[in-house]
Amino acid sequence: MTSEYDQGPVITSEWYEFPSDSTYVDIRTRIYRESILMGAKCLKLIEDGKLSPMDAINQDEANAKTWGPCPPEIENQAIRKANNGEYLYQNL
Repeated sequence: MTSEYDQGPVITSEWYEFPSDSTYVDIRTRIYRESILMGAKCLKLIEDGKLSPMDAINQDEANAKTWGPCPPEIENQAIRKANNGEYLYQNL
């Protein structure tokens, strides 16, 4: 972890799939809830001595992509796509 947003070594990651009838709110809510659970799992692994800084994977900052806040028109497009079942990971 660093003082910068979304930088530093990667401790863990997860992939999610969503039913095609998921709404934008369904997707955002699940990701938020899962991130809390993932954080708790990582803290438990650290507490139990099963995860240390040496286990983390350094990000390749030279190839990293970052984005600023989403403009309203892009956010509205994402909401429309999710609500219409067109989101890339809505394939269940």
